[in-house]
Amino acid sequence: MTRARKVQDPREQQKDAATKGLHNIESTIGLMADLNSEARDLLNHVQGFYLEVDKLAKGKAMLEVTQRILDETNLIISDAKRLAKNDPFLSRTKEFVTAGNNPVYPDVVVTIRTVQQSLDRLLERIAQSSEANLEIQSELRTIIAALELEDEGEETITEEDLHRRLKHAPSERWVIQFSFNDKQFDFDRLDRVGPPVVPEPPKIQLALGSGE
Repeated sequence: MTRARKVQDPREQQKDAATKGLHNIESTIGLMADLNSEARDLLNHVQGFYLEVDKLAKGKAMLEVTQRILDETNLIISDAKRLAKNDPFLSRTKEFVTAGNNPVYPDVVVTIRTVQQSLDRLLERIAQSSEANLEIQSELRTIIAALELEDEGEETITEEDLHRRLKHAPSERWVIQFSFNDKQFDFDRLDRVGPPVVPEPPKIQLALGSGE
């Protein structure tokens, strides 16, 4: 005879989902912080490299670049593609292949500029996603705090209760005004929609400078 599976309490399901979501969003926040740091470092390097190559290009429009400039340009392209994988303009920027002659200065200058712009766009996207991720983190922490307080026997969970538990203001998205100066956690909303669902963080290769 098959043993009946124990049905998990809805509150336990909500807490488990919120805890898993919090783990995923905090991992994502950490990954985005690392990505932001790597992108800023690479952008700083690219900006300096661009200025130097652009200066060398003056009066040398049809001259081939040196091998050192070519090698560094290819490393920069490779590093940028690891970080900005979904940039459509960068994706069609190819590393230079030496086939007898090195590329001329204007081609290299345009390529470096393309990489620089892709990193600018990447940093803008990181800033936008970071703001959204922090809001989701706040929501999940608020939900977990409310469920913990309820489990400890609190019948109503006020905004002040949440503030004391969290040591900071709870997410406004999960606090509802019941009456004047009376804000409580919105369990009705939690039962309707559940905690925010957060996927596992993406895998991003951050090591730079290998050229592979």
